[in-house]
Amino acid sequence: MDRSQPFSQPNQCITSAPTNAEEARYVQALRNLTAMSFNSEPDYRSADTSVRSRLEGAGPVVEKIRKIFRSPSVSIGVINRGSTPYTKGFGIAKHAVSQRVDEKTVYKAGCITQALTALAIALLEEARQVRWDKPVSEYLSGFKTQDETDFGKRALLGDLLAHSAGIPTLPFVIQGKNCSNVSRHVDAEKVFGNVQPISTPRSQWHYNEWSYALLAEVIKKLSHKSWAECVDNIIGRAGLARTYVNHIVDENVALPCHIFGQGAQTEGEDKCTSRRDGLDGSGSIYTCVSDMLTICTLLLRASEFPKLTARTEKTPKIFPVSSNGDTDLSKEMLIRAAWAIQQPQFPYGSPPEDSNMYRMGLHGFKLPTGAFNTVANDRKIMSCYVMGAQSPPRRVLGNTSDLGTSTSTYWIFPETASAVVVLSNCGSVNGEITNIISQVLTQALFDLNPTVDYIEIAGLITSRALASWRETIESWTRTRRDIKARHTSAYIGTYNNASIQMTLSITLVPRPVFPNSRPRMCMRINSLEEQVFILYHYHGDNWTFLPSTRDDCIKQGLIQYVANWKSFIVKFDDFREDEGRCRVVKWFLDPDKRVRPFTFERIQEKEEPGGSPSSVYSQPDSGHASGVYAGSGGSRVGLGSRPCSEETVGTRYSDFIQ
Repeated sequence: MDRSQPFSQPNQCITSAPTNAEEARYVQALRNLTAMSFNSEPDYRSADTSVRSRLEGAGPVVEKIRKIFRSPSVSIGVINRGSTPYTKGFGIAKHAVSQRVDEKTVYKAGCITQALTALAIALLEEARQVRWDKPVSEYLSGFKTQDETDFGKRALLGDLLAHSAGIPTLPFVIQGKNCSNVSRHVDAEKVFGNVQPISTPRSQWHYNEWSYALLAEVIKKLSHKSWAECVDNIIGRAGLARTYVNHIVDENVALPCHIFGQGAQTEGEDKCTSRRDGLDGSGSIYTCVSDMLTICTLLLRASEFPKLTARTEKTPKIFPVSSNGDTDLSKEMLIRAAWAIQQPQFPYGSPPEDSNMYRMGLHGFKLPTGAFNTVANDRKIMSCYVMGAQSPPRRVLGNTSDLGTSTSTYWIFPETASAVVVLSNCGSVNGEITNIISQVLTQALFDLNPTVDYIEIAGLITSRALASWRETIESWTRTRRDIKARHTSAYIGTYNNASIQMTLSITLVPRPVFPNSRPRMCMRINSLEEQVFILYHYHGDNWTFLPSTRDDCIKQGLIQYVANWKSFIVKFDDFREDEGRCRVVKWFLDPDKRVRPFTFERIQEKEEPGGSPSSVYSQPDSGHASGVYAGSGGSRVGLGSRPCSEETVGTRYSDFIQ
């Protein structure tokens, strides 16, 4: 693969009059494909009985894994050689009415959203409105970085599609606590055009939801329609009857669930799945197993389509451009676009291999492989194993996704016209369940050898997920020092970072809110009521908002930041003796350790009544929830006098905001 020109022009159109016999055969083959429906209805009678028997035998394993992950429900479906031998639901969609799940039950499914966004871009390329090898800045003029003003010229549109543009994830910049928005949707282009890149374009593969959010902006600008309108057009043409954008319109839906410690669950649409404004292009689709099998059928049909050399002279209307919804989007064009997004774009490692490369919204591997766990559960599994180590090789394409309170996975196997789909209504706080179950189904479908004990693997993953919280607390505690803080008047004020359009307002929490404690401060992002963090003293000029328990972290939508405890530290810096105030705040806005802390500069002074700038407060207790007074006598628990653990006795965040 030529790394200097990684994004070719794979998507070629058909002329109405083929110029040679070979091209005529290509055209006829494509017409034969488009004459067939994409829908893959269950066809149990024509299915291979041995395959169906193995899949049915895997059912108890799927149910045991569901219980290990404590997922309320799981729905699965399988295609083998063009037929659908197996679909099944496990668990309850709604506990209140004991509603069972099946292949028609609708779930939040982020895994398919990026493929639909990539299809929309491929259709725009078909219409000659975009090119993979053109700079991002040609379509998003504000896309550049704080270090390199020509970054948007060097990063190509194809880099966004292949997650190789080098932009960081920066979850705190766009979405903060409870996954509600910090920045407006229209700010995304400017924000990500001014942040520090984590790598040069096309040098590393780094998954980033915001790559596809930016692609949604490209679609909007070029089509003059919203991303949702364009994708709805694709959904309708593909015949997806139960697939929705950002909303659900029927009752057969699996409600998203939070999974807490000791088996507790909270059912219902939570903020992390309902508040994804700006992330439409990355994870906003609701769908069911039957529609996912239809999408898999489209991709499988498209994988049979050879590359053509001719191109139509007509510029088609890909998306509706008039009030009556006129469009030239045909099945033929949809298949060409589905073929284009399957072409290798960027290698995961070195040396590059076509079989182990990211496509456009699709992962690409080749069995035997251990790569399934590099795209999910990578930090939650220590056991190394290879799927199908003694079985014949076969290509795999697909995706897996976690959206806070739902997970989804699908894989297609082009050589045998096969696919597996798994949807669940629990998030990945205990591990990504759908990815593991998809491996169970793949093993059964192809009778892979040697067999992997996925029940054991599931137990290891969930144990590791719980251990990661303990490790974070241990690192947080080990680094803490008994260094006094300045008077809070040195910190209180408003700080701004213009490049990412974020303002931090630091105020004092009134003593009556929690009278028997050392002072706490309140940090509010962009004056948003939902983005309020209670800061308690860590050491020196460092303050923290680390929740007291893992469950609190989950409730506040902060569990993704546990990978780097420094994300929970706010450092005040550049103290001026003549002013008695700090002039700067530094904060890691991304758990990715390659990203430097962001600097916020004070923009206004705010007098704090009482106290003197020279006075100091002592280090609070070691309970990481807050400094508290223990016992009726009011004696303070000293630093290091008790271990910091998940069960630390202390005041929860909710106690501060009653």
